[in-house]
Amino acid sequence: MNQSDYITASKNYAKNAQDAYEQSLSYLLTGLDEAKALDQQAANVRYDNLITKIRQQIPGIQQEFERNAKAAYINKQQNLQQIDADLNRLGVNTQGFGVTQRLLNEVAYGQNYGNLVLDYNNAMRDVANQEVNALGDLNADLADLDAAYAKDKLDTQKYIGEQGRDVYNTEYKNYYNDLQYQDDLKQQQWENEMAEKKLEEQRKQQAWENAFKEKQYQDQIAQQQWERQLAEKEYQLKVKQVNASISASRSSSSSSGSRSSSASSSNDKVVNTNYCMNPDAFSSQKGFNEYNALLTQVAKQGGIKTSILNEYLNQGQKNGVFSSKDVSAIKKQFGI
Repeated sequence: MNQSDYITASKNYAKNAQDAYEQSLSYLLTGLDEAKALDQQAANVRYDNLITKIRQQIPGIQQEFERNAKAAYINKQQNLQQIDADLNRLGVNTQGFGVTQRLLNEVAYGQNYGNLVLDYNNAMRDVANQEVNALGDLNADLADLDAAYAKDKLDTQKYIGEQGRDVYNTEYKNYYNDLQYQDDLKQQQWENEMAEKKLEEQRKQQAWENAFKEKQYQDQIAQQQWERQLAEKEYQLKVKQVNASISASRSSSSSSGSRSSSASSSNDKVVNTNYCMNPDAFSSQKGFNEYNALLTQVAKQGGIKTSILNEYLNQGQKNGVFSSKDVSAIKKQFGI
């Protein structure tokens, strides 16, 4: 396997490992979704309870208006009876004075009733305003929840991405090294087999050479024996010839010796805090709110890496959420 094959196979393996690990951390995002749904449900329940409490004022307002209106009407009628009695006693019941007194009584009643209606309308308007304020508070709470959720989700996705990249890098390196190791083993095995094969050929060659040399030696021995036998026969023949010659005449002769021959062979620490800072220590309410959201997230996670906290504070200062004084105070609180 060449270098390009190593890289391709290692990338595929590392990507599968990264996807599997990131999928195993998906419960973090699911937890955020569930927490957001519960927070939204709680906010809506608080709103419904508050609306119910606000609207409980309406029956009392209506009852008070009806009671006061009825009292005003009764008071008008009683005043009218008193006016009629006084006018009859004075004998001016049908004159202009009597009409004026009755008219004034009606005017007083009308003003009184008008004030009651005005008070009633103001009270009902106050109830409506309370409902509007409650709805505004609900929308603000939901907006804050959405903002916190978006931030937490972004931070969580970033965390999962960083963890996934760490897994990718580690698995890529390990798999790449393992491929090289396996190929090195195969190469070593091939070399061992070739060396063993070469050694076996050498053994066979040596055995052949030894057999050849042994045959040469045996052939030499046989040659020597044949030569000795031949020499012996020649000697016997010469002896016979000599003996025959002696019979004819006396002479002496000597015969030859024998010949001989020989042969030879050769293999970012985590920070946390348990203290809250005073709102007056921050340059803005927005910075204090963002700081509280940070504490909540850190509490959920059991701590935060120094690198992540520094990046978060730098981004917050860049976006105008924190001042440099805020950042210094928060870092000091976390001990960095």
